[in-house]
Amino acid sequence: MLILIEFKNNSTIKMELIMFLHKKCPICRSSSIEEFFEAEKRKYILCENCEFIFVPKQFWISKTEEKLRYEQHKNHSNDLGYISFLSQIVVTIKKFLKDGSYGIDYGCGPNSVLSDIFKKEKMHMTQYDPFFYPKFPNKKFDFLVSTETFEHLQNPSMEIKNILSIIHSKGVIGIMTAFWEKDIFIKDWHYRKDKTHISFYTFRTFECIADIFKLKILYTDKKRIVIFKK
Repeated sequence: MLILIEFKNNSTIKMELIMFLHKKCPICRSSSIEEFFEAEKRKYILCENCEFIFVPKQFWISKTEEKLRYEQHKNHSNDLGYISFLSQIVVTIKKFLKDGSYGIDYGCGPNSVLSDIFKKEKMHMTQYDPFFYPKFPNKKFDFLVSTETFEHLQNPSMEIKNILSIIHSKGVIGIMTAFWEKDIFIKDWHYRKDKTHISFYTFRTFECIADIFKLKILYTDKKRIVIFKK
């Protein structure tokens, strides 16, 4: 399949898209994938089996532009609205943890406000982010929290394998990312329109992830939070 894309300099190039019949879902490896939607010069591919939606690589922004966008985020410990937003997952995952547990904020961005919140809850925290805290940890943790990160992942399955490699047996994993719904997705959904957002999930997607990686789902609100046990 070929698509013509018009650029600002009025030049036109041919870009070969995914040959859908010869590709598989990046998560469940099903061949039942199809073009689901197109908007803002991006295509979105849907897996009919696990309901994962992904943006093909041809439409990803550069790493330089991606980092620049993250540097523009205004997330700080004195932002009460942001703290309230993050507290949703803090309150939820804390029910499955002991005081003094060791955790990691995975994909924390330039400022780990989440770590500050957990430290106030008597937890020990470490940070990891491929752009801002790029040294991958060489130890294991009792829990891992990844908030507003999974929608940015180019290869979710690989990242989940990385995550599991640094979590103790019976450790807890908390993920927060807005679950997509068809009516919202095809409308003017701000989450979809963010150019750094290239992966979208439903609860069905996370059920498949649990099955593939032998995880137990401890909790979900079926909106944006899911808690796993290794």
